[in-house]
Amino acid sequence: MDEQYVNIGHILRPQGVQGAVKIYPRFPEPEFYLSLEMVTLQKAEQQVVMVIDQCWMQGKFPIWHFQGCVSIQTAEQWVGYNILLPRSAFDTLPPGEYYWFEIEGLAVYSDTGEYLGYVDQVLNMGSSDLLLVKKGAQEFFLPVIREVIKTIDVPAQRVIIHCVSGLLSDNED
Repeated sequence: MDEQYVNIGHILRPQGVQGAVKIYPRFPEPEFYLSLEMVTLQKAEQQVVMVIDQCWMQGKFPIWHFQGCVSIQTAEQWVGYNILLPRSAFDTLPPGEYYWFEIEGLAVYSDTGEYLGYVDQVLNMGSSDLLLVKKGAQEFFLPVIREVIKTIDVPAQRVIIHCVSGLLSDNED
């Protein structure tokens, strides 16, 4: 497949006895998950396209029923599968706004030019996001706030940060 896919979550477990599944969402946008009609499920090299014929929310978790999934036993086969959507399914954002999948993998540099690692994951924490940055065995979190994140340059594949007092003190050798 030439199309690039984005992981939007994974299937946690069956939900009820009628073949529904509970979804672990990658980001907290219930309307987005409830609007989907078709997704690609992937585990290892296996991919399968599934049609969602019913969906609802249970707390913060979307519940989906796939067409043809009629029992808890048929739902169990999908546990652990990642849920993928083509990149083309996402609207273009205004300048200065980014999807998590555009930021993950970017190199992180201080505003003095020091390489600090790469963005392994963007975590939504409610009021703001955190970047999980990894460099070898080290990892640390960066708050996505103006005082810290100075530039996100997707074409250049880099994030420039300002190291405010105490931000990286626990990570220095």
